[in-house]
Amino acid sequence: MSSSLYSPDYSAQTVLLCEDSPEGIFSAIYTAYERKFSPNYTKIELLPGENYQLFTEYITVEGDREKAKKVKQTIDKRFGGLTSYVIWCGIYSKERDKADIIYHTIARGLSKKYRGELTDFLQDPYIMMLSKIQKNVAKEAHHYKGFIRFAQLDNGILFSKINPKNYILPLVVSHFSDRFSEEDFVIYDENHHVCLFHERRKESYLYLPEKEEELHWQKIEERLSKEELEVRGLFKTFHQSIAIEYRKNLKLQQNLLPLRFRGNMIDFL
Repeated sequence: MSSSLYSPDYSAQTVLLCEDSPEGIFSAIYTAYERKFSPNYTKIELLPGENYQLFTEYITVEGDREKAKKVKQTIDKRFGGLTSYVIWCGIYSKERDKADIIYHTIARGLSKKYRGELTDFLQDPYIMMLSKIQKNVAKEAHHYKGFIRFAQLDNGILFSKINPKNYILPLVVSHFSDRFSEEDFVIYDENHHVCLFHERRKESYLYLPEKEEELHWQKIEERLSKEELEVRGLFKTFHQSIAIEYRKNLKLQQNLLPLRFRGNMIDFL
């Protein structure tokens, strides 16, 4: 969300700086309440801070697992399931202003100004902005559920590489784990440097490699199985044989399947 769309209705005197992670954002929110800062004069920003202002106190908050856990428990207990989902989508978003929007949305809920699902009160600017962020994240996750393609490696593992704008892997875990429960597969998010691992008949888990070398997949095309190469060849032959040149509609194709999704899709390799 561009800064032009995000216009806080207050002048912050205290800015809490935190890392871009659930633990970091929740720890900053905990700190704001622990020190009894007023939401009217407090803002939360992701590190590194931007546009430092005069007469404003900047406090860097370290991520704390216990503090983050308490905030999560409060969200689960005080808000409905839909509101919790929207907040998590906000955390997974690429937007730089998400931490402050989430903080003030939670503050609205804890103030008891609104009763019921917070997502019903779109007249509030923060709730409205968080709702827009959630829709953007959920839409991208939905696209990837249909656009992710797997390639079989020489060791039998199914591998896919994606480049989402938002951190959508946590939102697609259950979809692919249920669909490919009998397979060993890996989905690598190249933008966020995170892997989703699934071992046959076991729970999936997310892994953040410390170094790119840990992945050993830089030259993935050299590790494809013979069956994978044969199927790709058959697919290309089939595609070319059924294509009708004069009925091509590239604009419609791009509307149904945007160009940014195609870089790692086997259909276009």
